[in-house]
Amino acid sequence: MPAPKYPPPLEGIPRITNSTLNLYLKCGLRWWMEKQQPDVRWATVRMLIGTGLGAGALADNRSKMDRGTAATIGDITDAAVAAYEIEAGASEVPEPKTDIATGKDSTAEAARVFALQVSPQTPGVIEAERPLLAVLRGIQLAGTPDVVTDSGIGDYKTGQPWTQARADASRQLTAYSILRRVNSNRHNGSGTAQPRRVWIDSISHSAKGWTAQRWWSTRNNDDMEAFLQVMTRAVAGMQAGVALPAAENSWHCSAKWCPQWKRCPAVNAGRKGI
Repeated sequence: MPAPKYPPPLEGIPRITNSTLNLYLKCGLRWWMEKQQPDVRWATVRMLIGTGLGAGALADNRSKMDRGTAATIGDITDAAVAAYEIEAGASEVPEPKTDIATGKDSTAEAARVFALQVSPQTPGVIEAERPLLAVLRGIQLAGTPDVVTDSGIGDYKTGQPWTQARADASRQLTAYSILRRVNSNRHNGSGTAQPRRVWIDSISHSAKGWTAQRWWSTRNNDDMEAFLQVMTRAVAGMQAGVALPAAENSWHCSAKWCPQWKRCPAVNAGRKGI
């Protein structure tokens, strides 16, 4: 059985995970629809590829922590493909079976690029997918950074290619900085030291195939305060049942990126192809 992705909740305190917060801010309507069926796992092929790559990266990072060396390309690829297959079998995937089969091949290609281009840039792994929890402004925030090294905190992305501006604005990286800071202080009393740096490893696909690019950034107290302002307002909106759809022309509001596309009441039947 896989390890829990998030720490167990504390009783009597509102709780939000970093992934739920990101989903709600992207599209409250999708958040609401998926909340109505909590036992169903929803995914697109693109999401499955991300799950697979995350498993390959985890195998590599654990190898670095346990044995002091990176995992082989074959081990990373095998872990990624196995996770893809498991997640595909456990999820509701709206795309055809042929697309799901092609996604498995894409996962292997993305994992190979990770092994060749990303893994060598990530020495000194301290933690890999360690669940973290902090109570902030009366709310439980839970999150699981992909990797922590002696250089900072990193996260892997397989969606749209990232940019420096997007990495600088990433609330997810800010959340991880807060969680790492709170939990480090709790264990070693180190005061208010920030993680030195944060980064996104963007593994994306184009007509030329899969490529990877790293975007470094930093976070400070002002970034963290801005995040907490957003978090408290989002939780208030959730508790009030506010579920607004994605903004017009959002790239993630499409059949390619949203597993709720064909069920969504905010998308007209013509665009759905019905």
